[in-house]
Amino acid sequence: MDVTARMTYLEWQDLYSTEKPFQIFVSVDAAAGENIRDTNIVFGQGTEEIIHDCRGKEGDFTLDEHGFSFVTHHSQMVSWDDADTVKEVYLKEVEELLRQQVDDVGQVFFFDWRIRRSSVDETPGRLINFNDKLDVLAPAIHVHVDQTPTAVLKRVQVQCPVGMLSNRVRVINAWRPLRGPVKQWPLAICDARTVQQSDLVAADHVRKHYTGETYYVKQSPGFVWHYLSNQLPYEVLLFKNFDSLEGKSQCCPHSSFQLPVSEEDAPFRESIEVRALVFSRN
Repeated sequence: MDVTARMTYLEWQDLYSTEKPFQIFVSVDAAAGENIRDTNIVFGQGTEEIIHDCRGKEGDFTLDEHGFSFVTHHSQMVSWDDADTVKEVYLKEVEELLRQQVDDVGQVFFFDWRIRRSSVDETPGRLINFNDKLDVLAPAIHVHVDQTPTAVLKRVQVQCPVGMLSNRVRVINAWRPLRGPVKQWPLAICDARTVQQSDLVAADHVRKHYTGETYYVKQSPGFVWHYLSNQLPYEVLLFKNFDSLEGKSQCCPHSSFQLPVSEEDAPFRESIEVRALVFSRN
């Protein structure tokens, strides 16, 4: 069923004309002064939008046209509380899934995965241990694209063999509920065809040992949003954050959102998201 929701977007500030948006995810030394900030980013709720339900139309969407697709995959994973098992078993499953469902897959490099749970109390100022994959996060509630093209280039240079950039490179995420059906905080995905470069604002993510760059998103009346109602653990959402090939969808802004009516006894949402660099064969 289609629903309405108010997504959380970046609110443009005049400051951004002279100071790049940033977030610092490490402890800021108080000795540095009272005026030291951990962010200059301002978010706000957008106007009400329709989130279109893909239930019954799952096969209508493709990565190259819409930027996302739904695929069926039954994982052999039983427990998700061991990082080594996730790496040795689940990431191999995701690689095989990508090879089955995505065109022209040569080499695949995973550079991140994370479990999220809606029962997590993510209070402001909480420091996230990005080195601990089992440091569970709350659902992401700000509309964003995980990596900018600059961030992808940096990631490839850091993680991949020299010369890989001569091939087509995509950043594809695999998002799966760990319990279902999802009744709280489902993931909404924006049709990539409705996104303009002017909607995207690059922001630095400063971590202890790595600085990345993400896109936050300004609301546009042209956005078309989708979700899959009552999503089950075997219903995997694949979506793009980057594609170096012109003429194909480039990236899908995405965010969790609160359903207008949630069942009081609905189980909390728990999900795993895997991020992969996918290189073509040639």
